[in-house]
Amino acid sequence: MVSGEYYLHLLLCVCYLLSLTWAADKSSTSDDLLLNQYLVDPTQLPGLDKIKDVNSIPQMYAGHISMFDDIKQDPNNNNNIPSDFGYFFWKFQDKSSQHNKDFDTKPLIFWFNGGPGCSSMDGALVEIGPFRIDHKGNAIINKGSWHTRGDLVFVDQPIGTGFSSFKGESINTLFEKDLNKISERLMEFLNKYFELFPMDLNKDIILAGESYAGQYIPYFAKFIQNRNKKIVSQDLKDKLYHLKSLLIGNGWIDPTSQSLSYLPFAMENGLIDRQSQFFIDLLKQHEDCQNKINSALSDSSSKFEYPECQKILQTLLTITSDVEQDQCINVYNYDLRDSYPACGMNWPEDISNVAKFFSKQQVQNALHINKNWENSWKECRLEVDEELTNQGMAQSIALLPNLLSDGIEIILFNGDKDLICNNKGILDSISNLEWGGSTGFTSNVQDYEWVYNNPDSGLDETVGYIKYDKNLTFISVFNASHMVPYDKSEISRGIIDISMNQVLLSTTEGKDIIITSGSPFKQTDEENEEEEEEEKNTDDNDNEEEKEEEEEDADEEEEEDDKEENKDNINGIIMISLFSLVGIFYGGLKYRQIILSKIFGSSYENIGNQKKKVTWADDLENGTSLEENFEDNTNDHNNIETTKADHIIPTSPFAPNNAEVENIFELKDMK
Repeated sequence: MVSGEYYLHLLLCVCYLLSLTWAADKSSTSDDLLLNQYLVDPTQLPGLDKIKDVNSIPQMYAGHISMFDDIKQDPNNNNNIPSDFGYFFWKFQDKSSQHNKDFDTKPLIFWFNGGPGCSSMDGALVEIGPFRIDHKGNAIINKGSWHTRGDLVFVDQPIGTGFSSFKGESINTLFEKDLNKISERLMEFLNKYFELFPMDLNKDIILAGESYAGQYIPYFAKFIQNRNKKIVSQDLKDKLYHLKSLLIGNGWIDPTSQSLSYLPFAMENGLIDRQSQFFIDLLKQHEDCQNKINSALSDSSSKFEYPECQKILQTLLTITSDVEQDQCINVYNYDLRDSYPACGMNWPEDISNVAKFFSKQQVQNALHINKNWENSWKECRLEVDEELTNQGMAQSIALLPNLLSDGIEIILFNGDKDLICNNKGILDSISNLEWGGSTGFTSNVQDYEWVYNNPDSGLDETVGYIKYDKNLTFISVFNASHMVPYDKSEISRGIIDISMNQVLLSTTEGKDIIITSGSPFKQTDEENEEEEEEEKNTDDNDNEEEKEEEEEDADEEEEEDDKEENKDNINGIIMISLFSLVGIFYGGLKYRQIILSKIFGSSYENIGNQKKKVTWADDLENGTSLEENFEDNTNDHNNIETTKADHIIPTSPFAPNNAEVENIFELKDMK
């Protein structure tokens, strides 16, 4: 005979399961309430009320995520840091795809601008975000937004950057000194972010950015990988961060190689020639830079960057300036000019529009910006740059081999009109890089011409070239600046498609071609096209397939009806059983006292990754002689033609003035 105690245990188990469901619903409601505090009302952003297609306006979250707990809890803290202060972020999620089957498979893209000290709101409102800002400070749609490819999260970091700042002199004591400290703070942000958005933990993560973010991103990736390895090795319950790829645009990843590229790059592109009276001065500075790098290879206390190398670009800008017009080369696009000595700091003009947008009270309210901390937006903050000395730190180029061996895809994309982080410097860095058991691109490198199919005109345009080998991709974007998505908005979105392998491959006249367009090319789309082609050529098969589909649909409907009927029957049985158990339980209580114990269980997912190791060689090769390096070069890059401007910059009749030279780079930030 089954005792009343058995039924009591059974009833309590059922009640416990029901309570767990109720608790989960309650927890979900609590999370939703917290999330709603960051929800952005698009009607409060000027300009969006004029957009007729509401689905083109993404779901948005913004505000400050509380951080810096170690400083706030320190009894000796005299920094007056606000109790809920933290990094400012702005997230965009494509509403039009929320009900599509691919929605959960879209990646999570974190974007960082450089500087250091330049706000990632540049990326949000001038480059890859869903909006651009007009001269009135109103938002308009950016047709080339990357949010159609994945969720975008723009983060103002490190502390002191953009809206991740607060008023008062005390913040000056909190500026970070090196990239390790900045990476630790970024990990703190990510941990807090995923507490707020736990649904994003299952998404693939892409770290993207440009310029000095070429230093940030590899360090961030290293810290994420170290976290994941610790979770696996120690069998921890924390979920892994699924880091998939790094996208670095015109990256400052290797200051030494980049500095040595300035003179040959300037000569290749007609910015200066051997006949210039200042060529010998530039050549001497190039030699000084090379000698400093060579001597530093054996010096354990070597600096992160060298003044001897920075002088090359400073001098180049000065001697190519136009005194009469008071203009100089724009370092971000050498086809453009800027006032001297700004030389690019006033570009792009849209930055002033962004400042006007953020100055509006309704915008600050909508984005949950704490006006008591910082009520004015600055594109770049010089103090952040000055404090980040990186003494004893390795340049981020040294981190790439281990990341590549971990299976992380790394894409280095470059606008070919950029001077400060130019193509030659990046390609030289790759040539000196040892990974995957060899140095540089090997004979197995895959070369592609990049063609963009314009969805509006239907025309194909060659927009760049691509080199791929051993997880590493280099993309050169034709006629694009330091800020590729600013110049080539819709084309730049193809970089995401390339990273996710959602492209078409073709071969024409012996050339391998990668094709991108307004929408990603997916395997399912190709299969559908093949099926449609087969249907056109086989009418009889079409009729048979339609009949089979109708029969399958009928069977499916019948199965669904059976499932619903069975579900109703099961629900009825469960209810009757519950009432019966309650009756038995009530009777049993008259005769027994029962001591119950609670049962708790937990589970977690453990994902292991196979790791490989390669040896990193820190030393740069000495290379050939200087005279050999400065022979006239042709910029053919696998015989792919590019459109170049035949513009020679007039040389200045005066020699460089040291005070003016220093003034240029006192204002310089790499955006």
